Amino acid sequence: MSKNSSVSNYDNSLYISGHKIFGVNSVNFGYSLPVDHVSVIGYSKFKTFTSSAPQSSLSVQKYLSPADFFLNFTGLNPLVGGVDYKGKKFGFNSAYLTSYSVAASVGNFPNLNASFSIFGDVGDEFGGNGASETGALRVVRPGDIRIECDGSGTNRIESFTYSLECKREAYYHPTGSGAMEVVTVKPFKVNADFTIGVDDYEAKRAFDYLLNSNSRKITIEIGSLATFTMNNMELISETLNTSATDDLVITLTYQGFI
Repeated sequence: MSKNSSVSNYDNSLYISGHKIFGVNSVNFGYSLPVDHVSVIGYSKFKTFTSSAPQSSLSVQKYLSPADFFLNFTGLNPLVGGVDYKGKKFGFNSAYLTSYSVAASVGNFPNLNASFSIFGDVGDEFGGNGASETGALRVVRPGDIRIECDGSGTNRIESFTYSLECKREAYYHPTGSGAMEVVTVKPFKVNADFTIGVDDYEAKRAFDYLLNSNSRKITIEIGSLATFTMNNMELISETLNTSATDDLVITLTYQGFI
């Protein structure tokens, strides 16, 4: 295939929930059919069959933008979308968000990763259309990351990762016409990791938490890009790192459920 006939990165667009998604780095989307076969004595041929429903998924990596709305997809309403390329479509219906994460560090663009399980059909009859998601990409500058939690105070936040897991279970019709119902399994698990450049941070005592709750409310702000608020988060680990060439840093890991 010649270069002129290939589909370049600027020839395709991702659409989800009626929006053309902005700032996309990569998309991994498709399905697989779990095929098995039966062999019997006396016959040279065998019967093939599908042993379960098609396994379909979508994962998206993109830059975080002020107009990001992926966290709105944690509910029960299914999504429709797909990739449009040179007038052709490869799309899906009945997709549900299963994981979401944001990572940010000083001097870099913050990244967003989202994964979806698709319990409906996949093919060329589905696809995208709608208005473009808008926004401006911004590099995280010193002071842009503001976190309200244990030890944040005057200590420098160098990076963080925020992640959310949404478990789903699908129940299919015996006729194979698709999922009858998709159930959201709660609670959702939330993790947050912060790397702090230490000024006056004081470590906690691990065994104190065996007797006393360490539940905290945490708020993360990334300049004007986004704000995340988490209630009832518990500190589950502290890790100190230092070397002959770098300043001392401490990584705090929090976990909670919503």
